[in-house]
Amino acid sequence: LDEGVFNSAKPFAFDYIPKEERDLTAIAMFRTLLTELSEDSDGLEYMIKYWGHLLQFPTERPQIMLLFKSHGGTGKDTLTNTITCILGHWHCTVVDDMEKLFGQFNSMIANKLFITMNEIDGKQGAKYIEKLKNQLTAIRIPITYKGKDSYEQVNIVRPVAYSNNANPIPVDSTTARRGLMNQVRADRQLPKSFFENYYTYLADAHWVNSLASDLYDIDLSDFDIRQPPETVSMRT
Repeated sequence: LDEGVFNSAKPFAFDYIPKEERDLTAIAMFRTLLTELSEDSDGLEYMIKYWGHLLQFPTERPQIMLLFKSHGGTGKDTLTNTITCILGHWHCTVVDDMEKLFGQFNSMIANKLFITMNEIDGKQGAKYIEKLKNQLTAIRIPITYKGKDSYEQVNIVRPVAYSNNANPIPVDSTTARRGLMNQVRADRQLPKSFFENYYTYLADAHWVNSLASDLYDIDLSDFDIRQPPETVSMRT
């Protein structure tokens, strides 16, 4: 920044480390986790680069939402916890009700990069689908507090939605262009031991730094984040 300009931005939680110093298990285990959550190989490769894009271009508005449909115990919360460890909790928030994002007051998303919407059901999805689509594409979004003045901020929010519902969000041609939908397969659920090991590593700062640094170095020269692959569940 120019001299005399006050920088109020908060940094990411991770520290970049050289390639030769990284723990090689980090990106491998993260890829295994995403394989569990991916519907197909195209979706897997897109998501790897999606998270790399978040670290390399955090102020770019992707206009894309990730949606995961599955039963419990498949690693959805683990994905959120991993990204939160990399970015820092001050850049992330989790909501269990879309009202907190699109209702009268939405101060929870002020200055947030990453938002997790947990257990979205069809009723909420139908009610807020238009506001969700508008937020994905809006250049600026209003932030409304209770008892305080509202203001606008640049929109750099990246939402991720998790649901056990068969049809959590109404899908039309616009929605299909704005999201990557993954139907998580129950027949390849990771064993409990994987998650036990994963959380042991996730508590290690060097492991988190290794993962984040690998994602930060991913080549995105041929990656268009606004062109997610179409999955079978999205077509269905």
